Amino acid sequence: MKKIAIFQTDLNFGGIQKSLINLLNNIDYKKYEIDLYLTCQDNIFMSDLNKKVNVFYIKPLPYLTRVVYFNILKLFYKSQVKKEYDIAIDFNSYSMDTALAAVKTKARKKIIWVHNDIDLKLNEEPKYRTLYKFFKSKYKYFDSYVAVSNGALESFERHHCDADKEYNVI
Repeated sequence: MKKIAIFQTDLNFGGIQKSLINLLNNIDYKKYEIDLYLTCQDNIFMSDLNKKVNVFYIKPLPYLTRVVYFNILKLFYKSQVKKEYDIAIDFNSYSMDTALAAVKTKARKKIIWVHNDIDLKLNEEPKYRTLYKFFKSKYKYFDSYVAVSNGALESFERHHCDADKEYNVI
């Protein structure tokens, strides 16, 4: 049985949250043991989650760490996860908390979900442009990337293409 750790901020309102719940409700739990790590304990959609998912809570980073470069945070971040996994997934992909937790967890493979069109976000959202400068280096620490659409994948590859990495669309 493969052991998978998934890192997400919360299970409140949002497309990422509903997408995660749908994914977790369609997994074959005879093949996979899923541990879901959340940074928020108030979760509206917790009751929609498959009961076979093990839920754990990790302490969130202080708000100001959003404007600290990922490589610097990585130097000081101590993993709160003691288990070892086959796969660690940053499902959120926006959060420094989830990225650091996934990167610092002992796992054979690290995967990050890509939920957006980076080109579009950089062109249309000043806040994203600013934050992107601080977190963009995180992508090099993942072995694989999973995009939610071909457009999101193409945009991601333009900014973070690496011939040694695996790219997928779900």
